[in-house]
Amino acid sequence: MIGIFKLHNFSNKIYICVSAYKYWGNKVVEGSFKQPHVLLAEDDPTNQRVAMLMLKRLGYVANVVSNGREAIQAIKRQKYDLVLMNIVMPEIDGLEATREIRKLGYNNLKIIAITAYVFPGAKEMCIAAGMDDYIPKPVRINDLAEMLGKYQHDISGCRRIIPNH
Repeated sequence: MIGIFKLHNFSNKIYICVSAYKYWGNKVVEGSFKQPHVLLAEDDPTNQRVAMLMLKRLGYVANVVSNGREAIQAIKRQKYDLVLMNIVMPEIDGLEATREIRKLGYNNLKIIAITAYVFPGAKEMCIAAGMDDYIPKPVRINDLAEMLGKYQHDISGCRRIIPNH
């Protein structure tokens, strides 16, 4: 049985999304494809534009909000598979927004910090607030692709495959 499929190459790790069964060499990969929906919480307009262009180039559907309060409201209104959350934002910062999101019961939602905080312990601070991972600014597309690829199976039903040589 053949279905619609999409290949993703994240730092030489190949992922395939299929609607039924798809063959890769002599391996059968099973899964179901859905377009991952990402929420970007970032207050800087330039960073918003750059991140949205990277997400689009990587094949993600994304919405953007400018602060933690808007992120919480967006998550209540619509289902997202993953949130890219800046730490320093007006009204409610990314750490407090993440704590609130977790209190509301969104425990399976993947939240990745995107921050200029690169001091020792910054990643641990984000994890302690309830975030799943951390990516430092400036964000490069390869780093973003690798990070999203790390969670691809969880958010879209994709499976990592290793082609036969």
